[in-house]
Amino acid sequence: MVLGVWILSISVLSVLVLIVLVLIVLVLSVLVLSIGLLSILLLGILLLGVSVLSILLLGILLLSISVLGILLLGILLLSVSVLSVLLLGVLLLSVFVLGVLVLGVFVLSMFVLNVLILTSWLNRSQLFASLINFLNLFFSFL
Repeated sequence: MVLGVWILSISVLSVLVLIVLVLIVLVLSVLVLSIGLLSILLLGILLLGVSVLSILLLGILLLSISVLGILLLGILLLSVSVLSVLLLGVLLLSVFVLGVLVLGVFVLSMFVLNVLILTSWLNRSQLFASLINFLNLFFSFL
């Protein structure tokens, strides 16, 4: 009977140790599985954060490039318009100066023609020759 109690107690103890070992293995497997799932979850969150950050940086970069392009286009259009206004002013000023010069040449030629006519009035035979000389002199200026 004592031997039966010993065998029974050893078999109960071995069953209890086996149950504890199985429970430990189950707890460890659940722990490893939860660590694996947690690492996958953290990796997904990290990848999501990196992708959102890269999309934000790309949007900021595209926005800054477009704003810079618009500013450069505005500066280019402003410089072209200022340059065209300056060129138009120079053109108008040169036309005005050329008109004043042509008017001065005409006034001077009329004055010379009047002097020639008045000087040759006394001598009518030289009037036609003086007029031809004047016309040759006038057209040589032009």
